[in-house]
Amino acid sequence: MPAAIVYTRLAVPFDANVRDHEDDRGYSTLNIDFNGDGTEEFVVGFSQSFVGIFHATSSRVFISSSPPPNIGGNVASILGGVEINGNSSNTLFRWYSGQQVLDNFPGQIGKRITELGGAYSEGSYGHTRGKNGYLGFEFQLNDGVHYAWVSFDASANVRYAHGTIRGIGGYIDGWAWETTSGLGIVTGAIPEPSVSLLAALSLSGLLLRRRRVG
Repeated sequence: MPAAIVYTRLAVPFDANVRDHEDDRGYSTLNIDFNGDGTEEFVVGFSQSFVGIFHATSSRVFISSSPPPNIGGNVASILGGVEINGNSSNTLFRWYSGQQVLDNFPGQIGKRITELGGAYSEGSYGHTRGKNGYLGFEFQLNDGVHYAWVSFDASANVRYAHGTIRGIGGYIDGWAWETTSGLGIVTGAIPEPSVSLLAALSLSGLLLRRRRVG
């Protein structure tokens, strides 16, 4: 069965840079609803001090692992043309189901985190800083597990309350997901304008190797 990638591009990139915000007690969010069913699979939350990914505990985010004894890590910035799938892990990068969040976040974002299941993956000062790349996501739908990427550019200099700093936060301009359950997706891969279905992505070979997109 051919793979079908659905791509969403934001008309105006979402500004997730860390600086002073006033709405929702200082917290602003971007809801990411990959399959368009009205229920977001992930929420990007940001404020004057952090950028993080909130999601259900059944979902996972691709991270750059912290050294032992830490069990988590920061959300990873993935190069373009890299296949992400269920086996995409090694000693430095892996899938992470997040840490449980209870009542640390106020207002509507706190309510939504609770509804999602309370999982949180840190992304503000780690591997994404100063990079223009992709975030990797794994989530569950009724037909099984699906993989997706989000374009996240954290390479710009940003002015905030204490001056100018590079790569704290970033911009999101779009995302894509693979509609065939269990099949990986190549970061940056989108349907060509005249073609809605892309050829199935091969799962053989070295994991996370660079591939040509298109």
